[in-house]
Amino acid sequence: MIQLAIISDIHANLIALDAVLTDIKNKGLTQIYCLGDLVDFAPWGNEVIDRIQEKNIPCLLGNHDQRIAFDEAIIPLPHHDVIETSNREIAIKLSKKEISAPHKKWLATLPYTIELTFKLGMSFRKILLVHASLQSNDEYIHESTQKCALSTQLKQ
Repeated sequence: MIQLAIISDIHANLIALDAVLTDIKNKGLTQIYCLGDLVDFAPWGNEVIDRIQEKNIPCLLGNHDQRIAFDEAIIPLPHHDVIETSNREIAIKLSKKEISAPHKKWLATLPYTIELTFKLGMSFRKILLVHASLQSNDEYIHESTQKCALSTQLKQ
């Protein structure tokens, strides 16, 4: 049986990350993968990156990581109200200022996908890890997303 931990969307919350890593350790899981969004919103972006690096956790580039690593513009999102948009801009600007240059450089090296292959019995099983969709790091996939739409992405 394959047992692994997949974490995501830490958003610079070192306290939550440490709690999750402790829980993972207590469960005896040794394979950990991160789907990205290490930075933005909480104040410990550099520390979160340090912790992921210390633990050698393979990590994807999330959309928030991408925005910081490549100094991309902050684009207002239609599902946020005026107050949330304002607070989001403050948080992202702070992250752009506070995340160290070496950490930005490291974020820029993260891949968009990780493919895992496991042998189960006589056959192989593949798992493709992504932050969002195969089309865009900003595209949300919901439970209501048609499976055929996901299959089409894999064929391209």
